[in-house]
Amino acid sequence: MKQLVLSVHEGLMYVRLIEDNLDAKGELTNSRKAANVVWLGVDLYSKWLDVDLRKLSVQAESTKEILEKLSDVAKTRFVECKKIYMNQCLKERPSKWPIKVLAANSMYRISQTLLQNCDSRNEMDDERLFEALTVMISDILGACLTNLQRVIFYCLSRAVIEREYCVRKTVHILGETEKIRKLLDQQPVSTLDPDQMACIEEWRSLNDLKISSPFIPSSANSETVFSTSSDLYLTME
Repeated sequence: MKQLVLSVHEGLMYVRLIEDNLDAKGELTNSRKAANVVWLGVDLYSKWLDVDLRKLSVQAESTKEILEKLSDVAKTRFVECKKIYMNQCLKERPSKWPIKVLAANSMYRISQTLLQNCDSRNEMDDERLFEALTVMISDILGACLTNLQRVIFYCLSRAVIEREYCVRKTVHILGETEKIRKLLDQQPVSTLDPDQMACIEEWRSLNDLKISSPFIPSSANSETVFSTSSDLYLTME
């Protein structure tokens, strides 16, 4: 679990870079703030929306019970917050909802998705459930990282006044992400066009069309990149 947290922490550095460059209109500002609030709680305090994950892991008898608790807490928090911000939630699209509402809604949906995996596989043990969580995270990070090349070109095309700084920054990014870019170049990642690849909703629509299993079985000889049809899976190392 510690390695997974470290991997997400590292991946989020590039996610924020990509979002800073592609979300020019600020459409996802609240969503990004909500994600940062939730992640800081997990990363620094082992808490998810004030739920002590360490204490919960000791009290619960199984991983499924932990997910059920998180789902219940998130649902309660979502209902309470939405009542407070009812007018704003009715007027605005979900991406513009208040940070607390977005965070609770996200927590509930993630918990429910994993619980559905449990229910669809009666014999799913903790190890397999953890693997499903890992692949869920890597799917999202992998989708976001496909935009790295676009961000690099964007940085290079900035105004002349900014170019010297942008070039230095871009060279730094190129060096840090060399391995990631090699993985992404090994095969076509998806059928989405560049504009669609920058939108998580488009990836979700593509995911709905998948025929394959929702997670990749573990294997001692597994490759760094897995592919089913045009979908990409990046393992956490």
